[in-house]
Amino acid sequence: MEDSAQNSDNASDAEPDVSFLAGAKGRTDLLRLMKSALTDGVLRAGHRLPNERQIAIVSGLSRSTVREVLRDLDREGRLARHVGKGTFVVDTAMMPTEPSASRDVPLSPGELMEFRAAIEPSLAPLIVVKASEEQLARLGDIVAGSRDVSTPQDAEAADRAFHECLYTATCNRFFIDLGQRVSLVRAERAWTKLKQKSFTPEKWAIYWGEHRQIAIALHDRDADLAQSLLSTHLTGVRRAATSFDV
Repeated sequence: MEDSAQNSDNASDAEPDVSFLAGAKGRTDLLRLMKSALTDGVLRAGHRLPNERQIAIVSGLSRSTVREVLRDLDREGRLARHVGKGTFVVDTAMMPTEPSASRDVPLSPGELMEFRAAIEPSLAPLIVVKASEEQLARLGDIVAGSRDVSTPQDAEAADRAFHECLYTATCNRFFIDLGQRVSLVRAERAWTKLKQKSFTPEKWAIYWGEHRQIAIALHDRDADLAQSLLSTHLTGVRRAATSFDV
């Protein structure tokens, strides 16, 4: 009887309701919604997602956009795609833990920002040479869509999307993987709680303006300016993060 009940539960979990994806505003928004659902348990381990066509219909986006998002989540280890079987939510508890998660003391905001301040400005020359026009346009879309965010959660999601897009725009698989690891650290509870403490609409307006200038410099393929702007931006963020470090 227990086996039958368990099989029934698994069957009910096989096709989750994805109506929360309706009205997604683009690739970045769809990725945000999917990640939130995975984090919040709306999409749970073992869930089999609807196919690309069905998700495209629900979200109102193209199949190619849906495919890119599912591929990104597959690369992060959040989903597993099996030809002929479908796309499944991975049980992250069975995955190797990230280095920061395996420590008794989580990676501090100060440590993370020391790393980012040293690495991210150096991405600019590579982005200028390697990024496609579509990737740079996507960066601009992230900026345009995040101007009026009003909560610390939305600000953190927008900021994370912007900076992960920088890593992706290098078109270098090592940097892309590195950017995803940075995003995973930023999703940890200790980090998000500290970011909530430091959030104000006025501060976000400053960060948003800096994001906009960085995106414009990269779109203009001005590596020196973009690198300088990124360095200045991250220095300010690092100072703010360190002031709330514990």
